[in-house]
Amino acid sequence: MESRGSPACFSAYLVDWKECGFPCIYDVTDANVAIATLAFEWKRPLSPTWLETLFIQAGLPLNVTEITPTNNELRIVLTIAGTQKRAVDCDSEILKNASRIIERDANTILPKVQSDKFTFISSPYNDFSCAILLTIRNDGILGGYSLSQVLPIVIGAIVAVIVLCIIILIIFRVRQKVADIKQLPREVRWSFEEAALDILRISWKRQEDYEFYIRILQPNSRDFTTVKNLFVNYLFGDGLNILEIRAVYNPTLVNGFIGDFIKWKRRLQDNKKLFQKSDWEGHMELRQWIMEHFQKRVTNFPWNADAMVPIIPACHGTDQQKAYKICHGGFASLNTLDAGFFGKGIYMTSYAEYALRYASGSHPSIIITYVLPGHPYPVVEDHRNDYSLLGAALKPGCQSHYVRTNNIGFVLKEPTAESYDEIVLAQENLVVPAYIISLM
Repeated sequence: MESRGSPACFSAYLVDWKECGFPCIYDVTDANVAIATLAFEWKRPLSPTWLETLFIQAGLPLNVTEITPTNNELRIVLTIAGTQKRAVDCDSEILKNASRIIERDANTILPKVQSDKFTFISSPYNDFSCAILLTIRNDGILGGYSLSQVLPIVIGAIVAVIVLCIIILIIFRVRQKVADIKQLPREVRWSFEEAALDILRISWKRQEDYEFYIRILQPNSRDFTTVKNLFVNYLFGDGLNILEIRAVYNPTLVNGFIGDFIKWKRRLQDNKKLFQKSDWEGHMELRQWIMEHFQKRVTNFPWNADAMVPIIPACHGTDQQKAYKICHGGFASLNTLDAGFFGKGIYMTSYAEYALRYASGSHPSIIITYVLPGHPYPVVEDHRNDYSLLGAALKPGCQSHYVRTNNIGFVLKEPTAESYDEIVLAQENLVVPAYIISLM
């Protein structure tokens, strides 16, 4: 009689299965599952057991005393049949035939497992028994490893690939962001570029409760000296005592600023006369003087030498908490698009001392921003007159209003050496905060 699989596997009656006792045929390939399947079938509570039945039919006087599965191995312990214990020669022909019978039956029960994946090793178990160690390899399926061994490796590899993809995506996005930032002049972009490259936020920390990043510039450092030089020598802050300088970076605000910078460059390429409007009415001499001051202000910064779209630094006086809110959500977040003396918009100045009059509270601060003034309208209209620009929209064809004022913020009536300026911007994308100067 040969193992042909149990009739129970082919929907036979239960009584036929009990009478026959053949093992079932299983469609499994994993080594661990295959070993567990053989152990289950060969350990059925039959007397004699299925293997002992096969041994009897082959004339082999052997009893099965133990069947123990471990991972992809199965240990089958055999002794010589009889009432007296007899020593067993594990290299005898009897044990070799027993191994062949076990192998043939295993192949029958597990037809999906190739015969060359089985390994049988006989060795002494004790003085009166031998152990046949059956091993199943998964070479064709899982590279010689069991599913339980391979699964963690596969999961780990998948996780590693996902992490790698995320890292590549982050690097790609950072490179793209830096590529956009590089559209700006080097002197303007350096702190933004540094912040964008600090992926792990080692130097740049997120400001608590706000959506922007900040880096405190250490006194006497190169960066501190660079910003202080800009503040003192170009924004006329030499008479103010600096307590602390913080570089700020808000990716959303920076992207908006860069977007408008690129947009205006393209528009100028299509129409070079876009920034040449000069059909002003009245007070032409004073307006011309104001525009000369503006052009001098623009050319004061080397990066504007050949620039189609000028960028100038400017100041905005406020207190520390409002400065944080501006760096978080932009100037529009504080309704700073106010109905001022010289038009409705966001107000800046080139003079830190002049901005100080708006720096209130116990922690007065000045935000150093970068501005896209475009082609400004030179303001000479007095806010106290009927034809003033008080609360009015910006003039058509102009991207900003530029005005020279006295020390109390009134428009000048005639050219004078001692004066300040104010810049009015209609859109918050035309200005981006770069540094917060805390004052003593």
